[in-house]
Amino acid sequence: MPYYFELSNIPYGYKHPKGAFRFALDCVLTYNRIEELSWLTTDGHRVGGVEGDPGWEIERRDSSSPIDEPGYEAWPAWASFRAHVPQEECYLAHPELFMSGVYFYGRVCSALERYVRAGGAEMELAKALLARLHEDESRWSLGRPPYVHEAAKPIVVSRMKVVSICWLSEAACEAEVELSDGEVSCVVFSQPCAARVGDEVTEPLHVLSIRHAMLSDQRQVVIKKVADSELMQNVVARVLDAAKQILAVGGLTLIVEDYLPGGLQNGDMIQFECARIDLW
Repeated sequence: MPYYFELSNIPYGYKHPKGAFRFALDCVLTYNRIEELSWLTTDGHRVGGVEGDPGWEIERRDSSSPIDEPGYEAWPAWASFRAHVPQEECYLAHPELFMSGVYFYGRVCSALERYVRAGGAEMELAKALLARLHEDESRWSLGRPPYVHEAAKPIVVSRMKVVSICWLSEAACEAEVELSDGEVSCVVFSQPCAARVGDEVTEPLHVLSIRHAMLSDQRQVVIKKVADSELMQNVVARVLDAAKQILAVGGLTLIVEDYLPGGLQNGDMIQFECARIDLW
């Protein structure tokens, strides 16, 4: 039973930029390897990684490890954890992921909460691990600088905040999340949803399966659902970075996963429909 991420049941799962970690963490929980997860989440523990078939692995870089320590030369300065899944076995679009401690521990807590709700075989051990991780939250960074999304560095207009969460399935951690910059609001899909009301979101939202994309004469940005019962959205946005396909609707920052029309320039207005917008 998958507790965190199931590639076969989540659209676009194989394209997910964090798919390697989600796949590996789901294997850890599915096979009830909670004790090993406890070792992995303990800074300085002699066990610095977990692995399994078909060759996935998650490894930790301790807070005491310098940037130039042998074996970590390729790691970004901010990274404390790395997940890898062999591409020839699972065909993930992103078989490797480096993670900050804050991201890693936050997602592990979200996955453990789902494991406990599902009545996992090592539920009591999982509860104890959750309690310890929350007690140690102030040390999640492992003394390293925070990670800033490369696409977000030059173009975030303002911070988005989580206004409300409507659970579609708590068991599957699926939710519709309302975000706002104070003026513009939108409802997005999130799975697994680890967001909480009041959280700030700085990474771009992900636009999936666009159609009817064209330059727009409108100067007023728009983002709204086609119908309350659907996830499809109508969008009028400003192009922030045409090369990276990054758009803005007020202070909401979007990144398009499909191809936009050629010839777009930064500052252009564009309109389109999309199957949904995701918070990852």
